[in-house]
Amino acid sequence: MTNNKNSREVILRRNQMDSDESLKNLTPAMDVTPVSDFTPSSDEALRIIEKLHLQKIELEMQNEELTCAYKELAVALDRFSELYDFAPVGYLSIDIHWNISQANLCFASMLGVERSQLINSALSKFIHEESQEQYFQILSDIAKSKTAQTSELRFQDFQNGSGGSIESVDSGVSFWGRLESKPMLDDNGEIYQINLSISDITEHRVDQELLHRQNFYDKLTELPSRHLFTDRFSLHLLHVKRSSKHGALLYIDIDNFKHVNDSLGHAVGDEVLRHVGKVLRQNIREIDTAARFGGDEFLVLLTNLNEDKDVAAVESGTIANKIRKALFETLESQNVELRTEVSIGIALFPDADKSVEDIICHADIAMYRAKNNGKSSIEFYDENEHDLLKCRLEMYHDLCGALVNNEFHIVYQPQLNQSREVVGAECLLRWQHPRRGAVSPSEFVPILEDGSLIIGIGEWVLTQACMQLVEWAELPAPFSHFTLAVNVSARQFNQDAFFDSVLAILDETGANPQRLVLEITENMLLVDIEKTIDKMNKLKEIGVTFAIDDFGTGYSSLSYIKRLPLDTLKIDQSFVHDIHLDADNAMLVGTMMAMAEHLNLKVVVEGVETAEEEAVLLDKQCQYFQGYLYSRPLSKEKFQTYVRCAANQ
Repeated sequence: MTNNKNSREVILRRNQMDSDESLKNLTPAMDVTPVSDFTPSSDEALRIIEKLHLQKIELEMQNEELTCAYKELAVALDRFSELYDFAPVGYLSIDIHWNISQANLCFASMLGVERSQLINSALSKFIHEESQEQYFQILSDIAKSKTAQTSELRFQDFQNGSGGSIESVDSGVSFWGRLESKPMLDDNGEIYQINLSISDITEHRVDQELLHRQNFYDKLTELPSRHLFTDRFSLHLLHVKRSSKHGALLYIDIDNFKHVNDSLGHAVGDEVLRHVGKVLRQNIREIDTAARFGGDEFLVLLTNLNEDKDVAAVESGTIANKIRKALFETLESQNVELRTEVSIGIALFPDADKSVEDIICHADIAMYRAKNNGKSSIEFYDENEHDLLKCRLEMYHDLCGALVNNEFHIVYQPQLNQSREVVGAECLLRWQHPRRGAVSPSEFVPILEDGSLIIGIGEWVLTQACMQLVEWAELPAPFSHFTLAVNVSARQFNQDAFFDSVLAILDETGANPQRLVLEITENMLLVDIEKTIDKMNKLKEIGVTFAIDDFGTGYSSLSYIKRLPLDTLKIDQSFVHDIHLDADNAMLVGTMMAMAEHLNLKVVVEGVETAEEEAVLLDKQCQYFQGYLYSRPLSKEKFQTYVRCAANQ
């Protein structure tokens, strides 16, 4: 502002001097010719005087106009100065040595310093170290091309207020600016100055970063997303195929995560996922990448491993074990102490011309084998098992969505008494795959039971059975008297929340618990017999009955059977097949019948397929029968038709 005032005073003084000089020169003709040589007439003298007077008036008017113009120019200069200083954009100029020659107040305010501290200082001093290299590249480009440049740089914010020292700076405080640079050229085409404008785009950059994180990072764990991970993996795979180094992919799956979500709530489940993300970041190298692949699955890309494949396997296994142990450390969430167990599959690469998808599939197969081997373990991909495990893995992934996609349905196999009257049925699960068609239970049930899927699907089957009991209770006999038997897997039964789950389903559906039969297997007794008995007794108290399924094929002792609060014993079909021809089987069935009678248990014989088998069983006083001789498993509608037809015979 001081500089502008001085300029205005100089302009006004120069204007006055010009006017005075003009007035001095109004009568040059009168001074040039001596009076003795020229004596004008009075008329001519008057004309000269009049002419001079008019010239004087004209000059005075011009002088007044110039004075007004100079005043207007001074006002314009003041206005420009204000606009320059208080514009919402930072303006500055740098000389040929890249030092600041002038700058407006806005730019000084952006940096948090006085304007006087900018003048004659190198602009680079105010640029964040992250953008230093980019800034000098811009200057180099301008020097070569002598054309305008636009870029985005990170500037330092000194945050020391008015008069702050530019030597004491918090490197963590900065802002982003859009820098527009225009070189000024002299008559020889050489740069003598560069004019710059700087707009604060920090908010825009923050929005961009937020959008980037939303698109490429998982919000919950803050790890790279599946999309970003596969992009990085693809680039690395191109690089590693040109080098002699190995890499490894870890496929990590949280064991029993669904149980955590179902029993403790999604808030605890989310905390577990955040915990896994944190542990992965802390236990991998800077050159490696961890990502959330979806749900409770995570991937870790290990790079720059040893050239020797065996050594690379040891390196990757060591890192995987480090992760597994770190995750097992106690996590407290919602006043609950948890230990996170994971199954990890490892696939080494490069391997021939395998793609990113191939390697992920290999690691997934290895992880699946780790789960099958008891969970909380680490397995490497074995090409010899590829086809079998890949088939099981594909079926497992299909099963994950089968319940949501309504691909499951229930069928009912009739159970009859000695008079061939239907007294109930066994509830059986069937899967209609959208591409494979009907899948045999012998194929998919073992896969369900290997993982935690059986818990949710088992609860669904139990709910369907109870809803069916309610529907039949409203029909006349014999439907209203039917019992429904439901198979319960060991994993489902052994969960702590099993009793509460059954109770909730009974309450929700309104089913009569006395019509519900839960079928358990002998092998379930090997886990914790005391806990099993306690759980069974609690369910017996509310009216639920129990049957031991496939009796004679497991490892239970007779002492266990005696202690269990059972109601029914189901003899496995392996003892029934050709019983009329096999004396040993006939003797074993007779022994089982005698034991059941002694323990006051009902007996249901499974797998009866011929009239000859039925005759032997009737002779041994078997009470209830089930098998293809009577009916295959039927849909609800066909089952009800079968019952009505049997009642009319």
